[in-house]
Amino acid sequence: MRRAVDPSGHVGTAPFRPDIEGFRGIAVALVVAAHVLGRPVGGFVGVDVFFVVSGFVITTGLLREARATGTVDLAAFALRRARRVLPAAALTVLVTVALAWAVDHLARASAVTWDGVASMLMVQNWHLIRAATDYFGDSGAASPLQHFWSLAVEEQFYVFWPWVVVGAVALGRRRSRRAGVLADRGTSERIVDRVLSIALGVGCAVSFAIACWETRAKPDWSYFSFESRAWELGVGAAAAVAEPRVAARLRVGAASVVTAAGLAAVLLAGAVDTPSMPFPGPAAALPVLGAAGVVLCGATAAPRVLAALTNPVSRAVGRWSYALYLWHLPVWSFLHAVAPRSRAVVPTVALGITLVLAVLTVRFVERPFRYGRTRPGPRPGTPGRPVRAQSGRLRTTRGTLVVALASALVLALSAAQFVAPGRLTGVDDLPDPGPQHVASFRSATALQRAVRAAVDDGAWGATVPDLDQVSAAAAAARRLQADGCLNDPVGTTPSTLTAAATRCTFSDGRAARTLVVVGDSIAISWLPGIVDAVRGRGWRVVGIGLESCPASIVTTTDAGRRPAFATSCDAAREAALAEVHRLRPDLVVASSAAGGYDRQPAAARGRVWSDGTRRLARRLTGDGARVVLLGSPPEGTPVSACAVRVAGPGTCLSTPPATWAPKRAAERRALADVPRASFVDTASWFCDRAMRCPAAVGGIVVRADGGHLTVAYSVALARVLRAALMQQSR
Repeated sequence: MRRAVDPSGHVGTAPFRPDIEGFRGIAVALVVAAHVLGRPVGGFVGVDVFFVVSGFVITTGLLREARATGTVDLAAFALRRARRVLPAAALTVLVTVALAWAVDHLARASAVTWDGVASMLMVQNWHLIRAATDYFGDSGAASPLQHFWSLAVEEQFYVFWPWVVVGAVALGRRRSRRAGVLADRGTSERIVDRVLSIALGVGCAVSFAIACWETRAKPDWSYFSFESRAWELGVGAAAAVAEPRVAARLRVGAASVVTAAGLAAVLLAGAVDTPSMPFPGPAAALPVLGAAGVVLCGATAAPRVLAALTNPVSRAVGRWSYALYLWHLPVWSFLHAVAPRSRAVVPTVALGITLVLAVLTVRFVERPFRYGRTRPGPRPGTPGRPVRAQSGRLRTTRGTLVVALASALVLALSAAQFVAPGRLTGVDDLPDPGPQHVASFRSATALQRAVRAAVDDGAWGATVPDLDQVSAAAAAARRLQADGCLNDPVGTTPSTLTAAATRCTFSDGRAARTLVVVGDSIAISWLPGIVDAVRGRGWRVVGIGLESCPASIVTTTDAGRRPAFATSCDAAREAALAEVHRLRPDLVVASSAAGGYDRQPAAARGRVWSDGTRRLARRLTGDGARVVLLGSPPEGTPVSACAVRVAGPGTCLSTPPATWAPKRAAERRALADVPRASFVDTASWFCDRAMRCPAAVGGIVVRADGGHLTVAYSVALARVLRAALMQQSR
C-alpha cells in the first residue's frame, strides 16, 4: 500500500461527522432515561448503539491511517484510546469508591472498591459474570459501577481488532507486490477491504450464533460476555469498511431512506424491547442493524432527514455522552440509596447533577487529556495533537511489544476474574456470629405491632448490628449448608441425601415425634426458628434442603441456568421424598422460594405451581403425615446493599415483587381441598397491611440477603411458628 498523506496531516482518527455526534446523544439519552426514569423500558439498547458507533469510528480511523501511511501504529492507537477513555473513567471510579466508603457499610463499600478495580482494568464484564449479576435485577442492589461492563467489552474488542487490520494491510502489501502492482494503492486497498470483510463476516456470524445460544442457555452470562457482544462492534466495523463504496454509489434519496429507517429501528427498539426478550441474541439485531444503517448512510443523507441528529441539542448531548454515561449510574445509585422515598424528586436531581458533572468532566478532564486544552475546539474527531503520517512500518518494535503485553494482560485479567475473590471483603470474610440467642415475639399480634412500628421507624434499633457487621447475619445462615441441611441437587444421590439428613438432625433427648422440613434454601432458612419452636417438646427435627429446587413437584431451572439442573432437581426431589417416607414423620413443613415459581412458563405459572404443590401435599399426606406449607418471605433488597450510614432503615423499606402474591394465591388454592394439609400465610410476619416490608423488625435484621431469613429473625419467630405449626398439625 503506497504512502498517502492526508491533506490535514492527521491520521488514525475518523473524519468528524456531526450526525454521529448527535446519534451518540440519542443513545446516551436512552440509557440514562431508562436507568433514572425507568422509561423507555428498552432504553438499554442505547449501549448497543454505542457498540456499533464505536466499531465504526475506530475502524474508520484505523483504515484512514492504513491508507495514509501503509500501516497502523499500534502504540499510537493504544495511546489515543488511553487518553480518550482512562482519565474520565478514573475520576468517576475514584469519586464513586470514595463516596461508597463515606456512605455505605464495610461489605458494600469493599464490593464497590473491587468493582472499581475491575472497571479500571477493563474486566468489569467478567467480574459481573463471576458474581452472577442480573443486569435487570433490583436497581437498589446494583453496583454504581456496573455500567463499566460495556466499556470493558469495547476495550477487549480493541485488544485484537487492530491486529487484524495490521494483518490485513500486510497481506494486501504482500499480494500487491507479488502481482507487481505495488504502486497501485487502489489494488492494495481492495485486498485489505476484502480480507477485513471476510474476517468480519465470519466473526460476526459466529459471535451472533454464540449470543443466541448463550441468551437461551446462560442469560445472565450472555448479557455481559464479550463473545455475545463482539458482533455488535463487528457490525460497526463492517459498516466502516463498506462506507466509502456505499457513499460513492448510493444516491441521496436512498441514503436518506436507510438513515431514517435505521433511526426509527433504534427508537422502536427502545420503546418496545423489554428485559424478558432474548437479549442480546437475537433481539439486539434490530437496534444494531438500525444503528449500522445510520452510520453507513448518514454522511450521504439529506440534511432534513438528519435534523434529529444534527440539531444543537442532540450534538451537545453527544459531545457529553461519554461523561454522561460514566456519571449517571453512580449519581442515581447514591441518591436512590439515601432518599428512596423521594421518588418524584430523586430522578430530577440525579439528572441535574449528572449533567453538571458531565459538562465539568468534558471541559476539565476529557479535553485537556485528549487535546491538551480546556477551551473549545477542535471538534471531536479532529485531534489537537495530530499524529503525523510516517513510515509504512511500525514506528518501533518496542511500541508493538508494549501493546502486545497490554493485550495479554487484559486477557489474563479477564481469566483471573474466575479465580480471584468476588470482593475485597464480603459475607465470607465476616465473623460467624454463632448460635443466635434472641427473644422471640410473644404472639402474632405482638409481631404485627413490631412490623408496623418498624415501617415508621426513623432510626436503626439499638439491637441492630453495626452497619459494618450487618452482613454477618448471612454468614450464620451459611452454617446450615455446612451441616448438610442444604444440598446441591446436581450430584446428589439417595445415599448422600440420607447421610446429609442424618447430619441435619436436631433433638434434645428422646423424641417421640418427628418433624421434617423439606424444600429449597428458603425452607432451610425457617429451620432455626422451627427447631427453637419445638425445643423441649419431644420432637426430632430433620432438615432436607435442595438448593434452588422447590418442594413443589414442578420441573424448574436454577438461577445459573445450568443445563443439567432441571433433571437433577427432579431426581433429587424424588430422593428427598423417599427419605421423608423412610423417616415416617408426624409433621412435614415445606416452603419454596419465589424463584422456582418465577421460572415456570409465564402463561401457565399459577396453574403449574398450584398443581405441583397439590401433588406434593397429597403424596406426603398419603404417608400419614400432616403437612404445613409456609408462605415464603417476600423478597427485597439485601440490607447489605440498601443500608447506608447517612440514613435510617427507610432506605431498605420494600414491597413484595409482582409475582409474590400470585405465588401465595396458588399455594393457598392448592391446599384448599387436601385433607391434613394447610397453608400458613406469613405476609403479616414481614409486612404491614399496605405491604410495606421493613428490613429490620424489633431491632433484628429480617433477611440475610434478598430473600433468606437471618438466623436471628428465624429464631425470633419461634413462638409464632409454634402456634402456627401446632395448631395446623392437630
